[in-house]
Amino acid sequence: MTPAEISPLAVVCRWAAGFFLAPPDHAALALYQEPAGAALLAALETEPALAAPIQDLRAMTAPGADLAAAADRLAVAHSGAFLIGGRRSAPPYASVWLSPRGLLNQEPARAMNRLLAAVDLGLPEEASEPPDHLSFQLNLLAELVDRENGGLAVPLTAQGFLRDHLLTWLPDFAAACRRLREPFFYAGLAAALNEYLNQKNNENIKA
Repeated sequence: MTPAEISPLAVVCRWAAGFFLAPPDHAALALYQEPAGAALLAALETEPALAAPIQDLRAMTAPGADLAAAADRLAVAHSGAFLIGGRRSAPPYASVWLSPRGLLNQEPARAMNRLLAAVDLGLPEEASEPPDHLSFQLNLLAELVDRENGGLAVPLTAQGFLRDHLLTWLPDFAAACRRLREPFFYAGLAAALNEYLNQKNNENIKA
């Protein structure tokens, strides 16, 4: 697939997935000061729904900005939101939001394992998160979009996965992110992602 054929939806999904899986360190933030990183931000900025997190990221990576301090603050925010737990956390797992008792590794995780196997994908070897983590669902959506755009057969359409899997819990997750103890960046990113993906769903993706 040539750069001109790369779906903006797939780019957004993979970009957001990286932030939810792990906070960027100093070196990762520094990449946004390079031409390729600046080009990525410019491309993402064309999506109105993403305006808030892109503005935050531009401020964090502006010339002269303290990248180490920004990375530390992102690490604290990520840990408090997604790793520590508690009433004001926002677990990034479909099972927590969709199962009756809010437990990990329930049917949504098993469904993700089946879907990953159907597209011949696996989780990264170093992955310690369940398969229904938001980042893995975003990456699967991006893969389905890419395969459909490339004319390849898929076991489930990107539209179907977005509607029947991801959007069944993303709005609740985004709402929980607004109540985080430390809402820095991630609350805005979750809200923006929810708005963006709902727009795509209403447009029948049109990736």
